[in-house]
Amino acid sequence: MHPKDHRIRLFLALICRTNVLNVRVQSGKTHS
Repeated sequence: MHPKDHRIRLFLALICRTNVLNVRVQSGKTHS
């Protein structure tokens, strides 16, 4: 496993986390 792969995996995890947060915020706006 290359260090680059680990860095990419962390980057993708960060993107997924921000996407989930954005979806929660948008769904909260539509509900309220």
